[in-house]
Amino acid sequence: MKKIKHIYLIQSEKNLDFINEENNSRVFINAVWGESPKGKSLDARNLTMPEGRNLMFEYVTRNYEFDYLTFKDGDISFVKGSYDVYEKIVEKYKLPLYHSFDISDHAKGYMHKEIDYCFERHKKKDKLIFMDWIDTCFCTFRKDIINDYMPWLTKFDYHNWWYSCFYLNILGRIKGHMWAIVLDVQTDNHQHREYPKKYNREVGDIHHLISRDFLKYIISKNGINVNNTTLNKKFPWPIYMFTENKYLKELKNNNHIKMFRKLNTGVARYNEWK
Repeated sequence: MKKIKHIYLIQSEKNLDFINEENNSRVFINAVWGESPKGKSLDARNLTMPEGRNLMFEYVTRNYEFDYLTFKDGDISFVKGSYDVYEKIVEKYKLPLYHSFDISDHAKGYMHKEIDYCFERHKKKDKLIFMDWIDTCFCTFRKDIINDYMPWLTKFDYHNWWYSCFYLNILGRIKGHMWAIVLDVQTDNHQHREYPKKYNREVGDIHHLISRDFLKYIISKNGINVNNTTLNKKFPWPIYMFTENKYLKELKNNNHIKMFRKLNTGVARYNEWK
């Protein structure tokens, strides 16, 4: 197997060329869902978004050893920073999970207070802000914890392709991992294509209803004690944020999992359905 430090798995509508971005420590894997794959691109046509990500993940595990694995949507672009800047911060802190700072209108729509707060922290020269909710459009996993999160959940793809992202965020809460949002790297999701947004028309948009079966699956698979869980009807659950110093201190003292158990775990509305 070839050993490489950073591998980026990018799912896109069209074939992408990364030859100018690759180097001795960075490679890109492309899966194409909107046209015939060319060159080294993988064929993600007729696959759901989570299935396409798993296709790339399986390819990587067969062919590479790596330190960090990053999933990135094909329509994400850098507004500030670069792969070099991102990797420098990732390697400096060596934390389990990372995400770029998404400044898209979509992000501002449901996280505007958090977005504004991140900007304020950035003015104070903080490199990171920690959050327990991301949309997985640009997310990085350290090699030693990736098997806790992979493969992407496909069990509920028939219902909504976004459930895999919800599950990933809830797993992070259960395991005490917060997403380190890299403020020096700002990205924008320009196009918001329909490919990752399809849902069961009879059920509706996932943002308005988290299914009973999905919640039961999370609870049974991970042994969540619902009686000791804060249940909430808000979408999708309250977003918790921590500054760089606070969360790094929790990690150092090994209190981060205990801290998370005091927070909402995202099993909203479960009591209504028991």
